[in-house]
Amino acid sequence: MAEHYDAVIIESFGVGGLPSYDSGDFYRAVSRWTDMGKTVVMATQVTNEGSNMTVYEVGRNIKKEFGLLETYDMTLEAAITKMMWILEITKEPKEIKELFYKTVNKDILWKQY
Repeated sequence: MAEHYDAVIIESFGVGGLPSYDSGDFYRAVSRWTDMGKTVVMATQVTNEGSNMTVYEVGRNIKKEFGLLETYDMTLEAAITKMMWILEITKEPKEIKELFYKTVNKDILWKQY
């Protein structure tokens, strides 16, 4: 799948829960995407709390190791739309991160990034 897309947005469990299987499948999948220079964004289905990958060790480790983007209090719909807009402008990781965390019409308010 990574060969055909520039980014993936993964919706996590709760505020920052990610799968941590003994097989390491999730870890290897994220590694594959980032090794190919693709953007990986972590979102959450929790509408009121937003995401916080530092809550659990697995999220903290994966975010740090792979430099994942996190939606924090941005809705999934806003993250998808914003990423589509950004990828039309640039494919450069540093620029993608800067644009993703730039507030557009109050789409992201949590200034922890």
